[in-house]
Parts: sequence; C-alpha cells; structure tokens
Amino acid sequence: MPPDIIATYNKDLRIELYGQKELLETFYFFTREGGLFRADEYLVTGGDYQYYLDVYSIGCTTPDFFLEFGADLLDSNASQQDIVNTLLDLQMEDELTTRRVGRVAYRDFNFNNDDGSLVTAKQIKSAVIDPDFRGAGLASNVYQMLVDKHDHLVCDSIQSISGGSLWASSILAIAEVRIYDTKKCRFIDVLGRLGMGVNGEIPWSCQTLTAGQIAEWGRSYNLDACHHIVNVISREGLYEDQN
Repeated sequence: MPPDIIATYNKDLRIELYGQKELLETFYFFTREGGLFRADEYLVTGGDYQYYLDVYSIGCTTPDFFLEFGADLLDSNASQQDIVNTLLDLQMEDELTTRRVGRVAYRDFNFNNDDGSLVTAKQIKSAVIDPDFRGAGLASNVYQMLVDKHDHLVCDSIQSISGGSLWASSILAIAEVRIYDTKKCRFIDVLGRLGMGVNGEIPWSCQTLTAGQIAEWGRSYNLDACHHIVNVISREGLYEDQN
C-alpha cells in the first residue's frame, strides 16, 4: 500500500474532529527542543478514521521554565517518566497558553507476522504539526508512545516529503524499521540509510513530485509505484536509549 511521496498535506489543527469521540488515554512527554507536551488519544465513531491523537504544548506560569528545568533533568539522566512527573507535580501549567500543536489520525491495519500469524497494527493516515513546533521531536515521541501501546505502527500509504523524511531519519533512530510487501504478505527488508533497505529494496516512489521536490526529498526512490509497500515499527524493535 504505500509510500508514494506527495508534495504536502494541508490540514487545519483548529478544525474539531467529526464524529462522536471517546477519550481513551492521556500521555505526557518532554523534549529538549519543545518542552512539556500532552497527547490525548480518542476513539472516534463516524469520523474519517478510527483513532485520533491531539498533541498540546503545555504552557507554564513562568515562561520557559518547563523547557529549562526539564532540560536540566534530562542532562542529569532522569528518565522520561521522572521528568514528566516532576514537572506535573509543580502544578505550574498555564491553561491560557496551553495550545494544540499537533494531530495524528490512524486506523487498524492487518499484516502477517514472521510466523504467519495475523497481526492488527495501527496505520498512520495523517500527521500534522504546527510549523512553530516542527523539529521539536513531537512525531517521534508520539509514534514511540503509540508503538508502546499498540505494539506495531505502520506508515501512511501516501506521505508528504516531511512525513517520508521522518520515517527515513527520526523513526529510523528510535526503532528498527521493517519493510513489508502487502502483495507478498511478508517482510522483505529492513530500512537502512538514504531511504533504502539494507538488501536494496526501495520502499518509496515519487511519481507526482517535480524535479525540485525530488531534490528536496534527497533520498533513494523507486520509479515504479510503491503502493503495495509499507514501513513498520514494532515494540520489540524499539531502541532502549533515546535520551
């Protein structure tokens, strides 16, 4: 099923979800580049996709304190959970400056595991980050949390240049990325550097991009459509030390 690279997605974070939503779980995480964040996961009935996760930047009553104190804790080798708990225990959230900065939509996706068993994963269908927070580590942290909860995460069938680049770099840094062929119903390679599998498989095509956009992609791509190929990360493939 994927990835053909397209130029961009146009999504508006201010638009409310369509359908009846049920809050499933709330996650918190900290990044050195962005500070303290909250992610609310919803099950949505009647919407475009089954699951949505809204990401909020948590405002602080003392500007930049969460960012600076959290970075100090990170430098002292505190765990992600300890950093989050310490910052939340301060009860310094400024709700007036807390704002939504990202949204990820996903749905169920079935694939065959190495032993032939059928596995249900979550496939990303849309991931949008506020321009002010791109480069703040939101997507990689959110994807890691989703893998921790749902065991397996699959890339979208069509990706923006930034979305494909995320999987070819940041996601590659937090987990082993395996390449799955939905026609053969099996894994065919493991993603390596420059957007290419270690055994030579190239899981991306760029059929709709201009020459300039292909240069922006800057990685290997296939001249043939790759809609039957997906990239997959699994909980057992996550790397332990990512601080």
